[in-house]
Amino acid sequence: MTKSRKQQPGKVERRAAKVAHDPYSELLTGVVSLIEQGRLAVVRSVNVVLTSTYWLVGQRIVEHEQSGSERAVYGEALLKRLAEDLAARLGRGFSERNIRQMRRFYLGCQIRLVAPVPAALVPLCPAALRGRSQGAGIL
Repeated sequence: MTKSRKQQPGKVERRAAKVAHDPYSELLTGVVSLIEQGRLAVVRSVNVVLTSTYWLVGQRIVEHEQSGSERAVYGEALLKRLAEDLAARLGRGFSERNIRQMRRFYLGCQIRLVAPVPAALVPLCPAALRGRSQGAGIL
């Protein structure tokens, strides 16, 4: 005689999850893992490219300012005008504050070349270089 359990009202009976080792489950698990790894790689790649791009924008601004006269007044007007024009052409993300931060980023960080393409430039902040001579140990 088999003893049956009586389920109490409001309680859901939980069963142990079946661990399936069939070929489809292995396929699904593998595909999910690949997609998740791919998504993570995309995020990392985008971060590297955006970081490099913003550093290069800062570099261009500084180089442009250095060839201009009356740098302090010209620099402020330049950042404001550039922010307005970039926002008009490219949309959000190019406020005067952001443009100023890109300029500061260039001035405050060293660059490490990982590959001979701009997208592979990896900025290193001076704090990461403490205790090292300029340029030593950054490759």
